[in-house]
Amino acid sequence: MKIALYISGEVRTLFYKFHKNIELLRDRYIGCEIDVFYSFWDSRDRSDKINDGWHFRANNYEVPEVTKEIIDRYFNLFYVKSIGEVETSEKMNQIMESSPFDQKGLSSQYYKMERVVDQYFKSGYDLYFRIRSDILIHDVPPATFFKNDEVAINENYWYCQPYDGENCNEMILVSTEKNFEIINRMYSNQDRLSKLKEKYGEFITGSYLRSLNLDLKTFNFNYRVVR
Repeated sequence: MKIALYISGEVRTLFYKFHKNIELLRDRYIGCEIDVFYSFWDSRDRSDKINDGWHFRANNYEVPEVTKEIIDRYFNLFYVKSIGEVETSEKMNQIMESSPFDQKGLSSQYYKMERVVDQYFKSGYDLYFRIRSDILIHDVPPATFFKNDEVAINENYWYCQPYDGENCNEMILVSTEKNFEIINRMYSNQDRLSKLKEKYGEFITGSYLRSLNLDLKTFNFNYRVVR
């Protein structure tokens, strides 16, 4: 089994324990091969806001310098091939300045989600994961979950708030090859999405995915956000 893992945006707490996600994938999909594809900003910003029971603090952790060499060295420690890029914070700021959203950071987030797929999408993998750099998952769907090319979304879009057909969790999703490219095209559609009645990311994500007429199927990844 071959798994493609896509990560984008700011590195945040990537270097803290993100490798635990790789260990979990290997434990659940015995004998799988994992490749990592990334597109990060060189920003070292990190939030310390603990919003709810999903969040915990990475104590005694500082974000190191963000370079390709450091990122690739980190993944190499865990025997994973990684391919990617680091773009400047100046470009990130330019994208946010021209954002059509009230919450300007959404544009940089959606740009990076689309950018990493545009640059590094490869066919031939059984599953394609999109995981934000500051979360740790504790479960993944079995391969049979995707028999009809379903897209796996987290069962809760917020803490203790189950998927309601409108709001969709942004931090993790999984699909087969068939749908992965299109589900990451929010940046190309941001002008339309910025006109939605609600302006927060979970509603925007849910609206976009529903517009694609995909089979969205919930799963409890049992994840935690590392601040």
